[in-house]
Amino acid sequence: MHSVDLKKTSTSVRTIRFDDGRLKIEDIVDIAEGSASVALSEASQFRSAIARGAAFLDRLLREEGTIYGVSRDAPTGSGLYFCCFAEICAD
Repeated sequence: MHSVDLKKTSTSVRTIRFDDGRLKIEDIVDIAEGSASVALSEASQFRSAIARGAAFLDRLLREEGTIYGVSRDAPTGSGLYFCCFAEICAD
């Protein structure tokens, strides 16, 4: 994740851009406290990756009926892996 820093003053809010980068704990705190807004990257490669991932999950949900949590493959960024956080049902 990359932040587009505006000087932090009482009237300015920085934007955290979700992209191929990593979030810092400070980013999460600022988002939670309302001192930062969020936006998806406009990069076509990033948007295509999101669309492919969503299509894959939609297909998996249709075929299997249940997904047990999804996260990005953090070490390589090459794909998705599954773990048991929460059940997502088609209903």
